[in-house]
Amino acid sequence: MSNGTNYTINTLEDLKKWNTTSNLIFNKDIFITSSDNFIPINLVGSDIYINGNGYTINVNFTTKILWTGLLNITSSVKSVNIINLTVNFLTPTDLQTGMGGFIGESSGFNISNVITIKNSIVKGNLNISGSGSGGFVGKELNVAIKYCSSLCVINGINAGGIVGSKCVGYVYNCQSTGDISGLGAGGIVGAYFRGYVYYSKSLGNILNSCGGIA
Repeated sequence: MSNGTNYTINTLEDLKKWNTTSNLIFNKDIFITSSDNFIPINLVGSDIYINGNGYTINVNFTTKILWTGLLNITSSVKSVNIINLTVNFLTPTDLQTGMGGFIGESSGFNISNVITIKNSIVKGNLNISGSGSGGFVGKELNVAIKYCSSLCVINGINAGGIVGSKCVGYVYNCQSTGDISGLGAGGIVGAYFRGYVYYSKSLGNILNSCGGIA
């Protein structure tokens, strides 16, 4: 955990007020709509800890809005730990190039520092149309993704159901169930992944010049 202070949230407004130096604890499902004009939360501080407690962030965009991630990572962040959280896209939603359903921008993030996501789900009508995007994280990150599921359609160059392109680290015991299409796309990881994939599977249809895993 990042420190001994917990910040419990019940609403989107609570989430927006989180200063990211305390542990984020979900106490209810959260809803994000088009009219909320949501922008990703900028993470600051050394070690970030988020416990979804099995709750869900429901994204319901009724207008054409690009999803740019739930969280942005800044250069001050040394580690990110996310557990037991679901992000559910209730309406067709396009993911911006290089972004992930959970993690958006990672400006200045040291590749030697690790983003860990465990026991979490991204699902619904998420269309990964951008190059290098991923169901959970985008590109050029050091990741440890464990016991996670992506139920998203994969449609983008070098995209991945779990992890985007040019990432390092490992994926353990994960699955992707969405259909896969797009040059260099993979059911689990995108192109140029430098790491390991253990006990993971892709259950969607494999289309065009794609790989079931990578």
